[in-house]
Amino acid sequence: MNERQRDLFLWQWSQRRKRGLGKVTLLGALVGAVGGLVFALVMMDMPDVGTRHGLSSLLTLIERSVQWLVLSIPPFTAIGMATAYRTFSRQELMYELLLKGGARVPEQKPVLQPGDRWPLYVVIAAAIVLFGLIVALWVVVGPGSVTSTPSGIPARNAPTIPTPPPAPKGFDVQPQGD
Repeated sequence: MNERQRDLFLWQWSQRRKRGLGKVTLLGALVGAVGGLVFALVMMDMPDVGTRHGLSSLLTLIERSVQWLVLSIPPFTAIGMATAYRTFSRQELMYELLLKGGARVPEQKPVLQPGDRWPLYVVIAAAIVLFGLIVALWVVVGPGSVTSTPSGIPARNAPTIPTPPPAPKGFDVQPQGD
């Protein structure tokens, strides 16, 4: 970190820290919950209701949707909350250490040169590549084409394994040992 980057960090963090740890943690939880909702919506698949119609098929759809929501939103919320808490705490620690080391918060926002922004460009490039891979995977595999649902019932796109017919009555099928 050069002096301009340090001054920019000190100036930005002196502005951002005014929100406080509580608000930042709640914002992280909200972002995580939205992420969990998006994940659940992507993973949901319309159930193959077969001959069931009306209320029965609606109840199946509601059951599977609630399962995905319950299994997705709380963990994503916890991850978002923990990440926001950790990030805020580390930024605050760095801010305090820089101030203890003799650095001062500038009066106005420092002007950076293009070469000082390379970390930002790396993060943007990585995000674009990751987003592209996710979209490509979604296009190739298709949304909702998981092999099973949370209840263990095979989804409509899953391959089925035929079961052998039952043995005729009166025949006791025993495995033959060596």
